[in-house]
Amino acid sequence: MSGDYSRKTFSPLRDFSGVLMQQGRVQLDADWNELVGIISRRLRAETTDIIGRGTVPKETPDGFKIEISGGVLTIGRGRIYVDGFLAENHGKPPLEFDAVLDEQRGTLAVPYDEQPYFPNAATVAPPPTEGGPYLVYLDVWQREVTAAEDASLSDDALGGIATGHPLQTVWQVKWGDALPEAAGAGAAPSGVRHHYAKLALFTPSRRLRDLREGMAARKPGRKKTKAK
Repeated sequence: MSGDYSRKTFSPLRDFSGVLMQQGRVQLDADWNELVGIISRRLRAETTDIIGRGTVPKETPDGFKIEISGGVLTIGRGRIYVDGFLAENHGKPPLEFDAVLDEQRGTLAVPYDEQPYFPNAATVAPPPTEGGPYLVYLDVWQREVTAAEDASLSDDALGGIATGHPLQTVWQVKWGDALPEAAGAGAAPSGVRHHYAKLALFTPSRRLRDLREGMAARKPGRKKTKAK
C-alpha cells in the first residue's frame, strides 16, 4: 500500500543538493519528499563510491556471516552495505549496550528460520540437506510502511491518522544456484527494486565458504611497495 502524495518531483538528472523553504509559503509534501530523495540518493552514491557495492564494515566483522551451529544455519549480528543500502541484523538476546551508537543490541547470531523479515523461511525455503554447492545470498530492498501494517504509526491525537509513512530497509537471507537476475544497465525495472550480495557457498554436511567482502584495512604508516 502506498501513501497519498500530491506528486513526486525528485530526479537525479537535475543535480539538486537540497530544498530551501520560503517564508509565507504553503508547505507541500512534494518539497519534503524531494529532499528525502536527494539525501537518500547522495548517501547511496557516496557509500557505494567509497566502500563498494556489498561490504561488511570493520565495526561489525561478523555482520551476516553464515555459519552452522548445531546443524542450523545462523546469520551473524552486524551490518552490511548493499548498493548503498544499510542492512542490519540486530542479533538475538541477551542484549548488550553499544557504546558507539548508544543503543541496545543482541549478542547472538540469528537462526535462518528466525529472520525478522522472513518468518516463514523454514517453510517456503528450507535449507538444502544434500547436493550443492549452493549460494547463500542476501536480498535487500526498501518498502513503505503504513499504519495498516504498523498501528504505532497512527496518531491518536489526530483520530488515528498517520501523518507520514516511513521507508523501511528489509532483508532476507536466501539460497539458490546463483544470484537472481537483476535488471542490467539501461533497463527500467518496474515495482520493487531488489539488491543482492553474496554471503557464502554452502555444501550440506561438508563445508561452508565465506564470500562476504570486507573493508580493506591498512596499518598506519605502512606504504605500498612497487614490485620490481
